[in-house]
Amino acid sequence: MEREEMDEVGQVQTFYRQSAASFARYWLDYITQEQDDADLDGEIDNIFSAFSLAAACDLHDVLVQGVEGIHAYCEARGMYNRIQAELDRARPAAAALGDRAALARNALLSGRVAMRQERFSDAEQDWSKGLALAETLGDPQLICAFETEFGVMAIERRQYSRAEEHLQRALQRALRLEQNEQIAVLLGELCRTAYFQRHLEQAEAYARQGLEITTAHHLPHRTTGLLSYLGIIEESRGNLAEARRHWEEGLILARQVGVLARISNLLVNLGMLANQTGDWQAAAGYLAEGLEIARRLGQSREISHLLTDLGIVHAAQGEQAQAEAALHESLELARQLDHRPLLTRNLLTQGEFFLGQEDWSRAETCFVECTELQHSANDRDREKAASAFWGLARIAQAQGNQAAAEEAGQRSLALFHAIGHHRAEQVRAWLAGLAGEKVE
Repeated sequence: MEREEMDEVGQVQTFYRQSAASFARYWLDYITQEQDDADLDGEIDNIFSAFSLAAACDLHDVLVQGVEGIHAYCEARGMYNRIQAELDRARPAAAALGDRAALARNALLSGRVAMRQERFSDAEQDWSKGLALAETLGDPQLICAFETEFGVMAIERRQYSRAEEHLQRALQRALRLEQNEQIAVLLGELCRTAYFQRHLEQAEAYARQGLEITTAHHLPHRTTGLLSYLGIIEESRGNLAEARRHWEEGLILARQVGVLARISNLLVNLGMLANQTGDWQAAAGYLAEGLEIARRLGQSREISHLLTDLGIVHAAQGEQAQAEAALHESLELARQLDHRPLLTRNLLTQGEFFLGQEDWSRAETCFVECTELQHSANDRDREKAASAFWGLARIAQAQGNQAAAEEAGQRSLALFHAIGHHRAEQVRAWLAGLAGEKVE
């Protein structure tokens, strides 16, 4: 190749690199301007293209900052596999920069993606590495963030003592740092921890303490979450009017500040409460609005959840065609997302619904598929398998197959007992009654 041709190739390469860098940095600036998720929907392909160019051109800072900036959007949209791939690509870029804080943040976000998919071991591994880095750096805010995530994951795994340890450590750090919003978040998580252990007075105390902070520091988004928790506590006490009052107050506030995800969540609570009290029309109205918001937000998991709940309400109103369409779409969406936890949740809900309708065949299909989906040894999966076997046991009993009922009941009891679940006693009592029937 002649000298002039080589110079021309070099100029073209330089022009390409400069253009690529400009394109990548333009989209980084776009992300950092706090765009609405609806705006990001129309540009997400350009943003991912910018990440590819940043990686190809060794624009490490653009890739690292861009992936961190788009994580929340991808998580809200359920784009777990895509954002995980981007985090994996950003990790060596952070290492090339020698930015250990960025590596720690990458571990924090990767762990969040893993937890959303109930890959708890992967989340724990990511966060253990990230926490070690944060401690080496002496970064108190990052350490607090990791302790918070460990606590939230422990709640999801039903490890409440461990959850409280992590959350209390995080709370003490947040108090020292005067991070008012993080303090409110932690009090909310401590509320959940107490609630799941049936310590309702303590749960309420945490929620009200959090409300004092969110009110004093004008954090309405966090206020709506705490009002949601108070409603759940009152519902569990049987105080349905109080539960409704908290949720309606939260809904008014959420509408005022435009927090669509919280609006949808509160509409679901109100819808299921109306369903519980037999007000089918109100239930359908709440759930339909919640579904419309979830569709607008592109929140695939919430859409699938809501479709199952709405399908059950339609069935209760005798609207069989609408019920069938909603229930079918719910399962199909979960399968398309390849989201096993979501699919099993919907299968269990629909299985219980069909069991209550004495549609033994469809209930059995749901429960059997649940048992086939559960392969890991984590407590959440074992709880789901136990619930599915419990459903199969009751179906077998209803059909007069005592041997199959006892076998499925014993399998359910073994799993519930292994994880220390309160429903073990219910299944044990049921099995004792079944044995009595056999004697007679």
